[in-house]
Amino acid sequence: MRCGKKQCYLESLWTFRYNKDIASEKTLKSGEKKGVTMDIIAKISEELGIRKNQAEAAVKLIDEGNTIPFIARYRKEATGALNDEVLRNLYERLTYLRNLEERKETVLAGIEEQGKLTDELKAQIMSAETMVVVEDLYRPYKPKRRTRATIAKEKGLEPLAGIITDFEKVRFGVIPTGSGNDLARGLLLSKDPKNGAIHILNAMKKSREDTWCMDLGEVNFGEEKRLFAISAGIGLDALVCKKALKSTIKDILNKIRLGKLTYLVLTVQSLFTMQTADAEIFFDREEGLQKKRMIFTAAMNFKAEGGGVPMAPAASACDGKLSFCEAAGIPKWRTFLCLPFLVAAKHTSIHGFSVTDAKDCTIRLSRPMVVHADGEYCGEVTEVHFHCLPGKLRVLK
Repeated sequence: MRCGKKQCYLESLWTFRYNKDIASEKTLKSGEKKGVTMDIIAKISEELGIRKNQAEAAVKLIDEGNTIPFIARYRKEATGALNDEVLRNLYERLTYLRNLEERKETVLAGIEEQGKLTDELKAQIMSAETMVVVEDLYRPYKPKRRTRATIAKEKGLEPLAGIITDFEKVRFGVIPTGSGNDLARGLLLSKDPKNGAIHILNAMKKSREDTWCMDLGEVNFGEEKRLFAISAGIGLDALVCKKALKSTIKDILNKIRLGKLTYLVLTVQSLFTMQTADAEIFFDREEGLQKKRMIFTAAMNFKAEGGGVPMAPAASACDGKLSFCEAAGIPKWRTFLCLPFLVAAKHTSIHGFSVTDAKDCTIRLSRPMVVHADGEYCGEVTEVHFHCLPGKLRVLK
């Protein structure tokens, strides 16, 4: 049954007022978190140059579940006619500042548990205005993750690791047993494990000099560092790697020999749920480039990662450089529409995507993002450094 315009308007108005009352009741019950919400609203008002009551009304509407286009078009009387652009900037700052306050609470609790929280340190953390500052203050007190390397050392394997990492004494061969097999693909080797083993046995009979030297990459974050042969990255591709390690989808697709699709499925799933971050990127210690809403940066040693996705179509593992593929400053839905172009290696000329060759790259973020090295989850950081190690690895021909 169709309703008249007046009846529909009245129903919409009643729903809006009902939701508004519910939201107000929730705010009162939450205890206002010691004025944190009011501080955030005041800061947003100052940054965007709008009145405090405008920011307060917009925040309430967002918290009620209204979308930005809906608020911009149908709630002008509540927000004082804030336009779509201002509302989106408000939403991004609101999300960032709320995450910042939550991170401060987590950091303070972590340091307090260690019995090392002083009044001076607490004041510094509470007054911090960016995630980077909070993470820098937390770094000396941050518990070190128990990695595979740590476990190996506990089992007395450190001397063996020392021999393996002395690359002048070791020749490497590849037996492809994974679902992506990007290293074997990059080295133009057979993806059949049996053929890979036969290739190694035959190569070992040849001269020690019958090898070729390929570059390695090194990623540094905090006090830790990892080497990588294929790629490392921060943002979306790292988040996909993290999820793939524990994904039931990967197990299912591997059983039906469609393991490559794991990364595609998880990419689409992760893209619309992840949070972007503003970034400052320094290539070869040059002046920093400002990137808004960075989705990912992938440091590529070979052309492809994630089961053959050519992130850097012109990358070479023997040129003494890494190829950095970035996506930033574009909406997630547009990134989604560009995925077919990414798979087809046609993305480098699309607005929002770029590929830069460099030996070094430092990235500083406005909020923590996930980092990976060759598909291994490394943690969440606000600053990361990538470096190329030319001709470091001797690979059997």
